[in-house]
Amino acid sequence: MPVESSGFTLIELVSVMAIVAVFATSSVPIFEQAIARHRAHRVSTSIYQQLQFARNTAMSRGEKVTLCGSGKDNQCVDKPITKILVFTDPNNNHRLDKTDLAFQTIDLGVNAQQVRLRAALGRSYIEFDASGRARQSGSFLYCSRSKEARNARRIVVSLSGRVYIARDTDGDGVVEQANGKPISCME
Repeated sequence: MPVESSGFTLIELVSVMAIVAVFATSSVPIFEQAIARHRAHRVSTSIYQQLQFARNTAMSRGEKVTLCGSGKDNQCVDKPITKILVFTDPNNNHRLDKTDLAFQTIDLGVNAQQVRLRAALGRSYIEFDASGRARQSGSFLYCSRSKEARNARRIVVSLSGRVYIARDTDGDGVVEQANGKPISCME
C-alpha cells in the first residue's frame, strides 16, 4: 500500500511566500498615506479645538486671552511650533510667565518644522478679546514630514473670531490658501 503524506511542497511554500511578499510591499505606501492623513487630521483638530477654547475662555472670563505656538520654551513663535499655549498675558510680552494664568499647554506631537503660524502684522500669536473677536487674523499651517501638499492642513482665524479648518474647494486633493492657490509645504 502506498503511503499518503500531507503537507506543502517546497515549491508551494515558496510560491505562497512570494505572493504574500508582493501584497505586503504594495500595501506599505497605502498604509503610510493613511497614517499621514490621520496625523494631519489629529494635529489640525487639536489646533482648531485650542483656538475655540481660547475664544470661549476669553468670552466667559470677560478678558483678553492669548493663544500661540511655542517651541521648547514658553515664548510665542511663528515657527517652529511643537506645542500650543493658551494663557492670559496682562504684560503683553507674548510669553507664558509665572505671573500669567495658563489655561492649556498642548503638545502637538510633531517635529519642529511641521507647524507654523501666519498671523496679521507679522504677529506670532492670536489674541481674543472679551467679545470673542480676534485682534488679528491668521492661520496655522500643518505640513506632513514628507512635505506632500495632499497631507497639509490650514486652520484659519478671522477677525470676527470664527475658526475653521480650510477645505479643498477645487477637488484636486490639496487645501487652498486664502488667495485660492494650493498650499505649498516647500518653504
